[in-house]
Amino acid sequence: MEWPGSNPHSKPTLIGGSSRSGKTVLALALGETTGPVAAFPLEAVFHTYHRRRFPFFKTQRRRIVWEYLNRPRYITGDRSETASPKDYMGPLTDQLVANIPSSITNQISLLGWVLDQFSENQGCITWAAFDLHPEFFYEAYRKFIPNLRLAIMYRDPYSAIAAGVFWRSWPKAPPDRQNRFRLMLLLWHLSKTVSESLTEKYPAAVARFSFNRLCDGDKAEYSRLATFFPVKTVEIEKSFNFVPHFSFHKERGFLSPTGKWENLLTMREIEEINDLEKGIVAGSFIRSLLKYGPQAPELTRQLLDAYLYPTKTFYRRLNSIKQLMTDARAGVRLHLRK
Repeated sequence: MEWPGSNPHSKPTLIGGSSRSGKTVLALALGETTGPVAAFPLEAVFHTYHRRRFPFFKTQRRRIVWEYLNRPRYITGDRSETASPKDYMGPLTDQLVANIPSSITNQISLLGWVLDQFSENQGCITWAAFDLHPEFFYEAYRKFIPNLRLAIMYRDPYSAIAAGVFWRSWPKAPPDRQNRFRLMLLLWHLSKTVSESLTEKYPAAVARFSFNRLCDGDKAEYSRLATFFPVKTVEIEKSFNFVPHFSFHKERGFLSPTGKWENLLTMREIEEINDLEKGIVAGSFIRSLLKYGPQAPELTRQLLDAYLYPTKTFYRRLNSIKQLMTDARAGVRLHLRK
């Protein structure tokens, strides 16, 4: 069985963009089409495996695939339900673990191969999957997955940031509301600038699509999206025929999950969004970070997290070290068994 890149017509796609900007909606919409793209229904979590290191990689490939297929993801906003890739692979699970091509030498290539088998099992030419800010890692990923494309969903900052602030805490604001708002604001801006840079650098492989225009019934935006994948326009239209929660209207406020229009962001927060759209950034440190964001998006994201959430970042780093030790022990153990 051949692995990614063997089919010159296969153009796998990662779906990215800032938080609450329609990534999942697009993936589910593609899953309802009859086109050549198999939509992976769960978060791809490439970012998680990209950060990990696997000593004696070739001996760990089966372990990585087995872990990936069994790794649960939350599938509801309240985190009450989970699913894992094996739930959508059918009888493929054991076959995948046993038939990994020897030419794969990196975990991102390996995950791309897994999704290639998923699309083949669905009778499709290629796949599309949403992930956490793949635009920040795109240039690293494309080294390992031939023909990898990027579809970036963007949403007006008022709606996206309000939805991000209240995500999983609605109807109450989160206890860290101030920092949460700042992080959502800065990540929205970073995603925007990085995405614009990538579309200029890779115009044939990277495209941006407006969640607002799609939900507003913009025929031109439907046509662009249908051409990019390609799928039937009418199949895309029906999936976006709704008014998303937290949609923003200048006079009415935000459409809450209860169906009422409410003032969910303060005037000061709205002013900060207005300023950032004009390029006005408070604080020299944040201003410097955002300026160089398109050149080093992954590092910029890490520094923003450390600046706003130092304690949480410390424990994440500690967990990363623990994971590295676990992966190192597994690599050595499997290598010695050879």
